[in-house]
Amino acid sequence: MRQTLRKHLSWKPWITPSAVLGALLATVMICPAAFAAVPTVVVDSQFTPNDPNLAEPQSIVIAPNNTRYVADDIKNEVFAYVNDVSTPVSTPGFTLSAPDAVAVDTMGDLFIGDTPSSGVGRVLEAMATNGVLNGTVNLVVQGGALKDVTALTVDTNAGSSTLNTLYIGDDVSSALYSVAPGSNTLTPLNVSGLPNNLFPGALLKDRAGNLFVTDLNSTLWEIPANTSTASIFNVSGFQFIFPSGLALDLQGNLYVAGLTSANATPSQPIPLNIVEIPGPDTNYAVNSAFRIPSISLFGISGMAFDSLGHLYIANILLPTAIAEVVVGSPIGMSRSKVGSFGTTITFNYEVNAPINVKGFTFSSTGDKSTEIRVQPVSGGGGCGTGNFTTGSDGGPISASDPLICQENFAALPSYPGLRYGAVNMVSPGGGILATTPVYFTGQAGASVVYPLTVRAGATNLAGPDAIAISGLDKRIYVADGGGAQVLYTNGPNGKNLIPVSTSPVILSNPKGIALNGAGDLYIVDYDTGKIVVVPANKAITPYAFNPGNPGLLQHPLAIAFDTNGNLFITDSGSNEGVTAAATGFLVEIPVSGAAPFKVDTNGITL
Repeated sequence: MRQTLRKHLSWKPWITPSAVLGALLATVMICPAAFAAVPTVVVDSQFTPNDPNLAEPQSIVIAPNNTRYVADDIKNEVFAYVNDVSTPVSTPGFTLSAPDAVAVDTMGDLFIGDTPSSGVGRVLEAMATNGVLNGTVNLVVQGGALKDVTALTVDTNAGSSTLNTLYIGDDVSSALYSVAPGSNTLTPLNVSGLPNNLFPGALLKDRAGNLFVTDLNSTLWEIPANTSTASIFNVSGFQFIFPSGLALDLQGNLYVAGLTSANATPSQPIPLNIVEIPGPDTNYAVNSAFRIPSISLFGISGMAFDSLGHLYIANILLPTAIAEVVVGSPIGMSRSKVGSFGTTITFNYEVNAPINVKGFTFSSTGDKSTEIRVQPVSGGGGCGTGNFTTGSDGGPISASDPLICQENFAALPSYPGLRYGAVNMVSPGGGILATTPVYFTGQAGASVVYPLTVRAGATNLAGPDAIAISGLDKRIYVADGGGAQVLYTNGPNGKNLIPVSTSPVILSNPKGIALNGAGDLYIVDYDTGKIVVVPANKAITPYAFNPGNPGLLQHPLAIAFDTNGNLFITDSGSNEGVTAAATGFLVEIPVSGAAPFKVDTNGITL
């Protein structure tokens, strides 16, 4: 029996998909009554890739290696996404039929729930080696009490007594089951309090051992840990209708997707929401729940977080796609080449208090030219500018009637490399009202990333080996061993690296650099075994020396000053670091003017 989320919506004569969509487009969302722990502006960034392979994605799960698995019950396939490229999962010996549910255990094994014949449900296990599917597929359970598998989850909580236990939801038998790791025995959970017509759309076992069940016929249920009694999970300000997706982020916050109605305003239209209920998961802050303003989706059928904290959504209607929603962490805006227009990213804003908005800006360190363009919003929905006091539903802007709007941005990098920035909503006075971090990449040439500013600036390096930053003028130096040169740029905003003149000394293979308190630049040259000094006083000509008599250095690698001004150099010794014999040593040049010497490393081999 095939009962998908899309078909389930049509079962309700009082709320058809078209009716819900009309209400959704009219008011988009309503806001919870309590916003105790929520900022005035909630913002997310959203990217919705279109995959022509998808027809009706019913559920999504993400493996420990970040492979995303999506069950499509129209295509009769489970698709594996790696770097946004999808490939059907091979199930040799088994032909999938309307797969509705997927789950992954801690080893990366993939569980698939489908219905190969009328009245018979089954679960398959695709085995993984080192987290990667290896082509072996086993039948976990089939038939008997199992009729139609609509939801799966695995307890992946380390230290749990039920670690890697599989939980199964069945809409025909209206029941929940478990299968122990390595077992083929289907065990009924025998939970009291659940309705007789239970339609489990999603299951989730949180870190405290509580089991959550979305019921497409009614609401959200919770089965507390170590109990067999279910109760409605009440969330202040929200009444769940057709809840269809569950996810838990890395911090223990619970996410629920589905249609909702505001408890205090039942006459308002019913919008589609992703509701975040703050954790920790042992004591959810149900009075501080709020919406993740993902306003361009309708028909969310499943959700899952990857290891970076990005939320992926399987969406079966308008559009049929896999969406990536990012809240509070960077999202990639562009994979375009330098000078070409990048992929547009949608930024959703929910303003839950009166606000005066000037507009939107993009900020980044360094390049401020043409890296961001504001895109026209198709069909309206832009936030615009002005003093906003009216919510999207026409009443005074408030927690129960927020202003909902959407802005689209795309990157146009003007130089290569990776850099970070942010999209900001700003006030007339220039203050930042809300911000979302982003990064974007221009794929051309080579690049250097400076850790302090995370921006790229160099395209002419052959083999960078060391970096130093002057505390006097913030000039940045890079030792380019492969290019036999040291280069500099004037501070973190500089884009071009300029060769440092060491004339009359010719560099061979500079490996390390350091600056003293006066700004003099010290360079160790690996091939010549010397230190090259470029004085800050330009009246003094650069010079080279090998400390000690005779010179102690053979193949110096790194150089640094301590807080007293003593200079230290590491040297790989006579073997040049390419043989098993350890001949490395450390040289100190005292600031006092005393003779340089090899430091006693107290038996530690270098």
